[in-house]
Amino acid sequence: MALINLDKNNFKQEVYQEKTPILIWFYQLGSDYCQMMRPLLDQLANDYEGKLNIGRVDMDREKALVYLFNIEASPSYILFKNCEIARTGIGELSIESLIELIES
Repeated sequence: MALINLDKNNFKQEVYQEKTPILIWFYQLGSDYCQMMRPLLDQLANDYEGKLNIGRVDMDREKALVYLFNIEASPSYILFKNCEIARTGIGELSIESLIELIES
């Protein structure tokens, strides 16, 4: 499954009205760390298809979402389960750390 592009127009539907948990990746196009995370998140999207959605928020375009969740660094991650924040993470994470974030 491909990453879901999230913005102010579809965020409520994809996060709060969807029953499947979602990991949101806040990224910046110019960040080398963010670019290095993309293949790992693509892999997770495939590995967890049907069990977890993975969305991405362009921090430069979606300032309202950045402010809403008080995102101060990129990359940052928020895991939503049952429409609530379950876990958060910041920085360049290994695949093992991402799996731990998702499964714990």
